[in-house]
Amino acid sequence: MLNYSVLPIGFFVAYGNVLGHTTYKHVFCGSHEIKGAICHNCNKALIRFMSLDLSDPKISRVTSGMPYIHLLFCWTCSASEDVFSYRILGNGSVELIYAKSGPRLYDFPYPEYPISFPMATIMLSQISDSEQRVIKSLNAETYDRFSEIDSICDYLIKPRHQIGGEPYLVQKAFDEVICCICGSRMPFLASIADDCLDNRGFTGNKFVQVLFYLCDDCHMISAIQRCD
Repeated sequence: MLNYSVLPIGFFVAYGNVLGHTTYKHVFCGSHEIKGAICHNCNKALIRFMSLDLSDPKISRVTSGMPYIHLLFCWTCSASEDVFSYRILGNGSVELIYAKSGPRLYDFPYPEYPISFPMATIMLSQISDSEQRVIKSLNAETYDRFSEIDSICDYLIKPRHQIGGEPYLVQKAFDEVICCICGSRMPFLASIADDCLDNRGFTGNKFVQVLFYLCDDCHMISAIQRCD
């Protein structure tokens, strides 16, 4: 598989359940006041998966000209059924570009779905060459666990939160996502798994993931939900 990623070497994202002092202002979930981050179908704030502080040298090469990247989505309407696209503006606000129209759903993904999920800090850990090799072979469906020196680790055979690199892909391939402003192919930015401090998860399905793609020139982000 060709590597269509903003970072050739990726980072797993872990989160902590206690907010304390950190060098960089990464935020996992939580309520927010990001201007413009409103679902037009649901008339409520978009779910924030992450806000990433691009002053962190680990991910500063992801894009230029933006202090933060916000990973946003909506699961409680038809927006999750198609490409979901928005721009991050210079003042930190967002402009929703495209979301599939449809009514708000009050019992999906599950009843009493929250407006936001508990906030946490973010820790980034670089994916090792051996981990990336296994993920690539799983996506290519060429992995032979009996030929590997080390047995496969369970944490690699399901979606994880990840920035850059090549993530485990439930559909085994990157999407071909085209920027609706400049027409260029958007490289992979991040993968969001069904994993958070709410024990129900984001959807209640461990093999649902949201893949984010980025056009650096246009500061456009597009997200697509995938499941096995």
